[in-house]
Parts: sequence; structure tokens; C-alpha cells
Amino acid sequence: TDAKVADSWIEFEDSALTVTGGAYVLPGLHDIDRSSLTVVGGGRLAAPGVVSYVASGNWVSDGVGSVLNLSGLVNVTSPQSTSWLVAATRGGELSLGRLTSLTSENGIAINVGAYGLLLAPKLVDLNGVSVVIDGSDAHIADSWTKFSNGSLRITGGSYSLPALTDVGGSSFFVQTGGALTLSAVVDSSPIAKSFWADGPGSELNLPGLVNVSLPQGSLGIGVTN
Repeated sequence: TDAKVADSWIEFEDSALTVTGGAYVLPGLHDIDRSSLTVVGGGRLAAPGVVSYVASGNWVSDGVGSVLNLSGLVNVTSPQSTSWLVAATRGGELSLGRLTSLTSENGIAINVGAYGLLLAPKLVDLNGVSVVIDGSDAHIADSWTKFSNGSLRITGGSYSLPALTDVGGSSFFVQTGGALTLSAVVDSSPIAKSFWADGPGSELNLPGLVNVSLPQGSLGIGVTN
């Protein structure tokens, strides 16, 4: 109800902010390290001055019309002792601005489903990230070129990742009729952990794969149900 309540904020660390309605633009806010941001019920929150973030907690946009916009974000640091969830669900929209890479030693999880939308057009490199997507956002992974030491689970929809070439240390799961094509993966070295398709209509396609090297590891390949 008070659209100006946070206009003077410049720092918001180790805290949690939930917007349940209305529109808030916080141009002076630049430090939100280790804070959770949640937007629900058609609310809107923009913090264009946030350039870097020390990850911890949750960033969530949930519900039709809900928008969480970090348009200036360039860098995320994920400490070993923390985890971070990024979620856009039930029609919510979340923008990660100019972010080009995500690296985690402990846990970064991305969950986009039920017509949610994650806008990260410059994101190319994901390391140690777990992603679950259901077909709602068909272009979420178009920009990815490297997806290492993580997991990608497709629970519906069809995805073609034409730019992705490096899948070292990652696992890929397709289920409930989803489809994933990794046409640019030619050499799986360092080796991916597993490729798995489960359920009627589920497809995982690597049409360009010509070399698999297993110097010190194992590769799981599965087709079930």
C-alpha cells in the first residue's frame, strides 16, 4: 500500500523481502547480499542497481503478473556453505539481467515451471547448478554453451540447445514425455555422468556425439518405462 516505503534503501543484507502486490522500483538499492526476495500475487519488484550478489536463500516469482527484475545483475558469488534457489512458477517472471555465468560449490537450484519465465539471455556458463524445467519457458537454455557438474531435468516440453557443447560432469534426465536435443555435443570428454529418458514419449537425443572418453569415471545411460 505504501509504494515509497523502500525508496531510501541502499542496503538490504541477510534479510527477506516479500512483495504480495503493488509495484516497487528501488533504484538506490545496491547491496542485497544473502537476502531472499519473493514476489507473489501479481506484485512487481525491480532493483536495477544491484550488480553483484552473494547467494543465499531464495529468489522467487510466483503467480500470474508477478515480476522480480534484477536487470543490472552481472555477478553472483555462491559460498560453499550456502544454497540458493531461483524459481519462476505459475506465471511468474524473473529476470537475471546481464548475468553471464553461475558457479556453485554447494548448491544453486533453478526451477521454472507452470508457465513461469526466467529471463537470462546472456547466461552461457553454468557450473554446479541443478535445473528443473517443464516446457513452460521454451527458450530458457538457448544461450547456454557450458553446463558442467550439474543436473538438468526436463519434465515436459521440447528443448533444443544448439549452443551447448560442454556437458562435463553433468547428468541429464528427461521424463513425462519431455524431449531434449543436444545437437552440438560432439565429444563427451570430460565425461557426463548420465543420460536418462523415462516414460512414454520422453526423448533424449545427441545426434552429433562421436566420441565418449572414460579415463577415470563411468557413464550411465538409461531408457525406462
